Amino acid sequence: MPPFVKQKPKVYKIFTAADLGKRVFPPVDFTVEGLLVPALTLLAGAPKLGKSWLALQLGLSVAAGMPFLDRSTKQGKVLLWHPKITNEGSPGESK
Repeated sequence: MPPFVKQKPKVYKIFTAADLGKRVFPPVDFTVEGLLVPALTLLAGAPKLGKSWLALQLGLSVAAGMPFLDRSTKQGKVLLWHPKITNEGSPGESK
């Protein structure tokens, strides 16, 4: 067993709102212009509002590189996981 090595504690820098206001951030790389960035996205809301259909259309638009809701998209890979979508049914239809 290796000997115990004492490590220095991590030191975190604290930023004020003024510090952040002065900072210049790189431009955001949107997958869907002004709406979606490349990352994990969670779509949530009340039942029966059309979230499943919206997610399917969004995924198809990004996969094809086609506009989504009149916004330009950057073509890319899409993984849509939805527990209620099956090969036998349509979005929102569960057994």
